[in-house]
Amino acid sequence: MASECAGNLLCEEVATLAQAFRIIQWTKLSNLSALALLSYDFIVTLDGEYALMWNASFGLGKVLFLAIRYAHLFTIIIINLVLFLPEASSEVSVSWVRFQWVARTVLANLAELALQLGIYALYNKNRKILLLLITSFSTTFIAMLTLSIKVLLHEKNSFYDFGSGQDMHMCVPINLSSYFREIWIPLLVHEALLLGLVLYKAIESMRTHGVRGSMNRITIFLVRDSVMYFFIVFITYLASQLIWALGGANYIEIPVCFAISMGGIMSQRLLLNIRQQFLDYNPALLSNGSGSSLGVRKKGLQVQMRSRTTIDGTDDHDMPTGNIMLVPLKKASPCV
Repeated sequence: MASECAGNLLCEEVATLAQAFRIIQWTKLSNLSALALLSYDFIVTLDGEYALMWNASFGLGKVLFLAIRYAHLFTIIIINLVLFLPEASSEVSVSWVRFQWVARTVLANLAELALQLGIYALYNKNRKILLLLITSFSTTFIAMLTLSIKVLLHEKNSFYDFGSGQDMHMCVPINLSSYFREIWIPLLVHEALLLGLVLYKAIESMRTHGVRGSMNRITIFLVRDSVMYFFIVFITYLASQLIWALGGANYIEIPVCFAISMGGIMSQRLLLNIRQQFLDYNPALLSNGSGSSLGVRKKGLQVQMRSRTTIDGTDDHDMPTGNIMLVPLKKASPCV
C-alpha cells in the first residue's frame, strides 16, 4: 500500500514537471513567433513608412504611427530578451513582469487609437462621435489599468531553472490575483463598440447611395479596413481572454506577445492605408513636394489639377483633362 502511494505521488510529480516543460516551450515559441511576425511586417512596410510618413509633415497620424510602430517593436524585443536569459534575479523577474503588465495596457490602447482615428475620419470629424470615442477609450484604458494594478499589488514572481541543457527556465508568476482573467474584457467591449460605429456608417451610406450606388470610395475603404482590423484584432484578444480564463495562471505568458504584435501590425497597416488612400484621392496633401496642386476657385468649387511625380523625381505637368477634379472648398482635411 505504501509503495503504491509512493508510486502515485511520483507519477503526479513527473506529470507536473512534464506540464511545466510544455508551458515553457509553448511560451517561448509563442513569443519568438510574435517577434518574427512583427519583424517581418516591419521590414516589408519600410518603403511605405518612408514614402508616406517620413516625407510628410508632422501631424497626429504620423506621430501615432511612429509611436505604435517602434513602441511595439521595442517591447517585444525586450520581452524576448528577458525570456531567454540563462538566469535572472528576483528583481529582474519582478521588473520584467511589471513591464509586461504596463506595456500590455498601454500598447493595446495605443493601437486602438488608429481605428478610432479612421472612424473619426469616416464620420467627417463629427464632434459627438469624437466625444463618444474619447469616453470609450478613457473608460477602457482606466479599467485595464485598474485591473493591472490590482494584479500587480499581489503578484510575486520567481525564476525557475529546470536544466540549462534543455533551456528550461523562465519567470513564473506566484500568488496571481483572479483579476487577471478580466483584463481583456474592457478592450473587447470597446472593440465591439467601434465595430458598431463602422457598420452603422456603412448601412447609412448604403441607404443614401444604394447598394450599387456611387458610395464614396474612401468611405468604402475605411469601412472595409476597419472591419478587417476588428475581426483580426478582436479574435486575437478573445483568444487571449479564453486562454487566461480557461487555462489559468500557468498559461498567462503564452498569448501576450502575439496579442500585442497583432494589434501593432494591424494598426500600422490601417494608418498607412488611410494615408495612401487620402493621397491617392488628393495628392495636394503631400507636403514634401512629391505632389502638388494648382487651385482655381469658381462658384464655391475648387479646380485641382493633379501633378504626377515621375521616376526621376520631376513633376509631370502635361496632364490630360481627365485629371482635373472638382472638390468642395470646405472639404475636410484627412486626419492622417
